Amino acid sequence: VTNDAGIYSWYVKIDYSQIIYDNKIYFSIEVAEKLNVLAISETNTLSNSIAAIFAEEKMVDFVYSSITQLEYGKILESNFVIFDGIKTVNNSVIQELKQFLKDGGSLAILPPASDKYDEINAFNTVFGVNTYSKINESQLNFSELNLSHIIFKNVFDGVPQNMDMPLVKKYYSFSESSFSWSLPLIKLQNGEPFLVASKVDNGLVYQFASPINSEFTDFHQHALFVPVFFQMA
Repeated sequence: VTNDAGIYSWYVKIDYSQIIYDNKIYFSIEVAEKLNVLAISETNTLSNSIAAIFAEEKMVDFVYSSITQLEYGKILESNFVIFDGIKTVNNSVIQELKQFLKDGGSLAILPPASDKYDEINAFNTVFGVNTYSKINESQLNFSELNLSHIIFKNVFDGVPQNMDMPLVKKYYSFSESSFSWSLPLIKLQNGEPFLVASKVDNGLVYQFASPINSEFTDFHQHALFVPVFFQMA
């Protein structure tokens, strides 16, 4: 069995003297190209939950870097980029991300676990996506999933009824941008979005309302967490 991408044709033959005809079964296998995932954090510490999703997957080439040690060109080599708690983004990264999104890439933004969001908001404004505002400390569950969106495709066998939903302890409110198409994918009990998707050029920018850590939410401990990230990629 090969790991190289492509469509391969195979057959199984029954080698038995009393079976002369129809002793072969033909079939094809499509091997998908590896998914290139790049996770970037503010420091040298990446969320363990994010690393656990992709690091052991054979069909994923997972690369991690801090923002200060990021090699030029890595973003353009990727299919999916994750910003984990990034506070500052320099101009060279912004220019590379612009091309990345023009090429149809997907970017997920997890905000920093503090109220230091002015600089990441400056980045959000450059791309015309929603900005972060105050931190809310109301404890709320997920209440609504946009099941028609591709990130929930094939996640459920049917429409889930009375599903146990993740809890959010603290979260950022979003200030909507008037410069890009934006769609809530997950809403909280008060109607505020926890995850939104914005169309930027040919790519998509996904924004979470909280970091992925236990101080803010238990989303990373829920069955929804892994398929949502894979579908975004």
